[in-house]
Amino acid sequence: MAAVVERPSPVDIIADRATTALSSANKFYEARPTASGNSKSYTFSLKSESFVNLQRYLFAASNLPSSNAAFETSYPRALLEPQIKQRSANDVSAFYDEMQKVLVGINNHCDAFYKDTMSESVLVASQIANFANEASTSASTMRDALVVLSQPGVGTHRLNYQDALTNFSSATDTLRNSATTAEAACRKVYKGFTDFKKVVEDDWVALKTIDKQFDKLLPTADLDANMRSTVQAAYTSINNTLHSKNELEAKGKRWMFFIPAIGIVIGIPEWLIRSKQGGAALRKSITEYENILSKLKADVQHGTRLRAASRQVGKAIDDVVSTIDAAVQALGNMIGAFAALSTSLGSIDGTLENIASAAHSPYKFKRQSALKTLHIVSKTTWPMVVNLARSFAENGLVVTKEFDISALGALPDVVEITSANWGGLDVTDDAKALFYDGANIRIRTVEPGFQDPWSGVVKTCSVLHRYGDSVRLFVCRENSGEKHEHVLCAGTIDKSHIEDAQLLEIQTRVPPAPVGSKITICAMVWGTEFVENPQAYMYVYGCHAGGTSVKFANDSVGGGKDTWFGNPKSGTVYYVFKGGSQVRQLTGREGQEIAF
Repeated sequence: MAAVVERPSPVDIIADRATTALSSANKFYEARPTASGNSKSYTFSLKSESFVNLQRYLFAASNLPSSNAAFETSYPRALLEPQIKQRSANDVSAFYDEMQKVLVGINNHCDAFYKDTMSESVLVASQIANFANEASTSASTMRDALVVLSQPGVGTHRLNYQDALTNFSSATDTLRNSATTAEAACRKVYKGFTDFKKVVEDDWVALKTIDKQFDKLLPTADLDANMRSTVQAAYTSINNTLHSKNELEAKGKRWMFFIPAIGIVIGIPEWLIRSKQGGAALRKSITEYENILSKLKADVQHGTRLRAASRQVGKAIDDVVSTIDAAVQALGNMIGAFAALSTSLGSIDGTLENIASAAHSPYKFKRQSALKTLHIVSKTTWPMVVNLARSFAENGLVVTKEFDISALGALPDVVEITSANWGGLDVTDDAKALFYDGANIRIRTVEPGFQDPWSGVVKTCSVLHRYGDSVRLFVCRENSGEKHEHVLCAGTIDKSHIEDAQLLEIQTRVPPAPVGSKITICAMVWGTEFVENPQAYMYVYGCHAGGTSVKFANDSVGGGKDTWFGNPKSGTVYYVFKGGSQVRQLTGREGQEIAF
């Protein structure tokens, strides 16, 4: 009898196994295929790979439009179909419709799976947890009862026998009910995973076809090349028109020179004033310039929208393609896992039934056999399920924070112009068209396409721009750069191609606004450089607060520095109103005093 009583209890064994399992914290349950003779069986391990891979796929699919209307809004038919038509001899509507059908379908399939089956997976976790809770108390009751039932000399008619049998039966029924409930939930999840795996495999076949066609019909590189050709053609026309305009203006100018004291260039186009014909020709030239520039702006706006829509749908497809294969494998693993878990719970139920039958036997050796069987199952299948319950309780079944989703859904950043100045003239809207270069900005420093705001003076150009969260400022002078151009590239600053110019990340280099200021200065430029002197910023803040004009000079806006000795300079204050986002400019030439 002593030997029987001193055996380790099922409760102790389960507690030890659970402690070991919890040492693998912050991981998840996964099925791990293991060799078992010539067949494949499944054991349980606490690992996250399959759940993570499935979640990545579900997240990627969630970024797809959920309806045909949403698809049309995100990827307008009128925008994409004309571009597709240029490269396809087939019915372009058929491709658009198929793309819409496949992508919307994938979103809907994943959404239904997430709601119906993944939520049931969480239910499985709670059912297994219930089993674990019951096991903790029932195992002890069953063991104590079986010890009594197995003692020599205990007759079935004795009171302690009947009490032990009653306690055993109650504990066994409770535990069997928990096991069968959890097993039923496992079977439901198993079916959901099995059905979804077939759906995903079918979606994968359709998506491969769409992906292959898309790369041929809407390649981003070709869209960029087309837009570059459009911009270049517009440049040629714009500069031809500007040459004509400048010649007409030059005919009538009797004298022209720079006066530093007042910071302006004096010129009197007498011929234009006296000649109706000359005036009409100039007005025609200006109108032609404005028309070409207006069309370029519209073309760039359309091209930007087309490029963005194409990149968005392409990125959505790529995200799903990059995650779907691993998701299929993960589903296979989890199907096997839930099948094995269901079998384990069913086995526990069957074993408990056998133990219960033996415990009710009038033969002592069968009752002793029941205790031995309970001991064996407590060392194998039982703690495996209980440990799994502890893992679910600690970590949950579906936790998105455990995997990196930053690459899914997010498009690579492009360089975006926030505000731009040329020779003391706000040229932001024109620069967005004239400097367009796909994901980059290409700044031409000879004949950039702007009207000349300061004739006869070498000008400077400044561009406040963003790349993702990076706020940057570029400053150059006219005629600078290799081949008279600078390219501000997507990526880190060192990827840009500039020469004899300044390119800085400025978000940490601009002094903060004083308390109570109604404006925030984003950046200041004087001549060829970014202004970094805090005193210059405080001077401008003071002018705004006091309602006085800002003097554009070395000792004020320039912060005490002559950034371009011997040359007339212009300066720009880039700022926003408190609580606003639109960047505005206060700009002036050397010697001028300008009010906000």
